[in-house]
Amino acid sequence: MNKVQWEIPAKLKEGEGLEEVRSVLFKNRGIGKREEGDFLHPPHPRAFTPDDLGVSKKHLERALDRVQKAIREKQKILVYGDYDADGICAAAIMWEALYTKGADVRPYIPDRFKDGYGLNPSSLKEILKENDGINLVITVDNGIVAHEAVEHLKDNGIDVIVSDHHQKGGALPKATAVLHTNKVSGATVSYIFARLINPGYDPLDLVAIGAVADQIPLVGVNRSFVKHGLSALQNTHRPGLRVLFESAKIEKMGVYEVGFLVAPRINAAGRVEHGIEALRLVCTTSRKRAQELVKLVNSANTNRQLLVERLAEKALEEAKGQADEHALVISGKYHEGVIGLVASKLVEEYAKPAIVISTDGEVGKASARSVKAVHVLDMILAQEELILGGGGHPMAAGFSINIGDIEQFTKNTQRWAKENIDKGSLQKTIFADIEIPLSVVDWDLLSLVSEFSPTGIGNPTPLFATRGVLVKNTKVVGSTRSHLKLDVADGSRSYPAIAFGMGALLENLSNNDSVDILYRLEENNWNGAREIQLVVKDIKCKK
Repeated sequence: MNKVQWEIPAKLKEGEGLEEVRSVLFKNRGIGKREEGDFLHPPHPRAFTPDDLGVSKKHLERALDRVQKAIREKQKILVYGDYDADGICAAAIMWEALYTKGADVRPYIPDRFKDGYGLNPSSLKEILKENDGINLVITVDNGIVAHEAVEHLKDNGIDVIVSDHHQKGGALPKATAVLHTNKVSGATVSYIFARLINPGYDPLDLVAIGAVADQIPLVGVNRSFVKHGLSALQNTHRPGLRVLFESAKIEKMGVYEVGFLVAPRINAAGRVEHGIEALRLVCTTSRKRAQELVKLVNSANTNRQLLVERLAEKALEEAKGQADEHALVISGKYHEGVIGLVASKLVEEYAKPAIVISTDGEVGKASARSVKAVHVLDMILAQEELILGGGGHPMAAGFSINIGDIEQFTKNTQRWAKENIDKGSLQKTIFADIEIPLSVVDWDLLSLVSEFSPTGIGNPTPLFATRGVLVKNTKVVGSTRSHLKLDVADGSRSYPAIAFGMGALLENLSNNDSVDILYRLEENNWNGAREIQLVVKDIKCKK
């Protein structure tokens, strides 16, 4: 654990207290005095204008006119989504908005293994054959770089509305309308248009899942969507989600529950089965059908977990041979459905960008994850002549590549990484907001911390550092005895603490040892008693 660097921009001075901590927390999140009110009390998303969200009002009007024409003339509409949680929720939102307005609409979730990501010209022929008579295609969570596919649809007399939030290329696709912004998730872009189509429709529960699952920064307008969306999700009447919550034993809905319990189950269907089952799950109105679908996605999720565990172990072993590289590029017989998760494991272990390429098919399919200091899409597009197509975000991307070009791509990418990435930025670093004495920890501080919820990307859970605390009553807990339970004290007061995954430190700690700790605060309720507990993220031993 001592290899992890701490970055702590502030230290509480003697005589300072809660107000100074509050100021530091706001400053670290880039929140000025004028913005504090909206941050603490985010406006309802219905209050936002297209300008607030970065979506073209002109294109929204074009899209609405085209959809209203399709509804009036009973034209057939196809909603083309994606197989991840954001894409599933975006498709559900668009389909429901149109269906409830009387449109002749059907959803399509591409097969990860057959269709790949986004509008695919080769797959469109079969899709249009199966969905004869389509007049209008609406993409959700994809399409912003699908120039060839949009042209193909237009050549076949089919209009296209693109709704997406991914990085755009140079020119926009030549669609009837392009609803695009980088400010929000794919599900949120879908929500913006859906609310115009059907003003009485308000699927904020699905928006919350999409935004959290896609790791959208939880500041600005996204904070409003997620805060109000989590409330809607807590009270959702969707049978599929209610049964899913029951199976996952979720009682109180928060970012953690969505990110680690709900979204992975929705994602799992598209990773190892087919994403259409997840779409059916969120849209069904039957509890009996919901129970059947939850069994399916839970089974897929278990299979996904086992698959990731096995393949991550393989990738971590292969990555040892690239220890001196500034970026990892791993290729081989990796299951295409989980390569993004395997890449995340590599980033977590090595603190450098990682690309995992599956060579299971005729064409290599790749997924990339990155660290804060590296724009991974820029790194990939530096080898644009070698890739067949792709897209993504600064922190995550995907692309296809001819298997014969993988070796050259690997060499070029790792050379680019050494030339463009400062090795000093590739360190495991934990950012703490402020160093404080243990005496500052009280219920008022915990109350302050709770005001920053929901926390996540862009608005991390407030973390504190305290140096020279004494450890007492250390022991390991958990079914695998991998967690460290202890008390920490400063001589005048003591708090219970839990350090998940740090059970191995027990042999290095003795009663009354002095350590530095980095932690967050939570309320712990046990047998009717309330107490403040420190959730330790890192411990630096003095010996």
